[in-house]
Amino acid sequence: MVDSHVIELGTWSGTRRNVTIDFYDGATKVYSLDFLGPSEQFDDAFAITLYPSINNLLGEQEFIAATDLIDRYQNPDTITTYLSQVDFDRRLLGYIMTVQDCHKVNACLPFWQAVQPRNGSNATERAATLGVSEAEYDQVAARMNDYFGVSTFLSDDIAAVWPDPGLWV
Repeated sequence: MVDSHVIELGTWSGTRRNVTIDFYDGATKVYSLDFLGPSEQFDDAFAITLYPSINNLLGEQEFIAATDLIDRYQNPDTITTYLSQVDFDRRLLGYIMTVQDCHKVNACLPFWQAVQPRNGSNATERAATLGVSEAEYDQVAARMNDYFGVSTFLSDDIAAVWPDPGLWV
């Protein structure tokens, strides 16, 4: 979570000035906001009002990074910093349900295996934790468990892909 900031005010230009606010998560700069603003005083109170928006933006970036991993056939399981883990898990499971490429879904199996124990000990608890109906959770579970069951065959299929078609093309 963003917990500090540094405001740098640039030179005056008529009635406007250059403003840079760097936001920090502990000692690490996580976001920089640059804009041209009115000549009124920019202070700490102004920057603090931006914390929730910056945290939301950084959370959205975490989610997008995970969907990018899926699009590259990689495991999207991530311990989140800006999104709550439950929100991340729910949103990513919803995204996975829209994925049509079976190999991308197959890459998500480690994520699915991690989601289960961290969200409850049975389907009812997991659905309640994720904030979805048990029927919806059962649909996700059925799809992911089907993929888990055929993952060996999918892995064999991936291994059968030729890196160079040679004379076949």
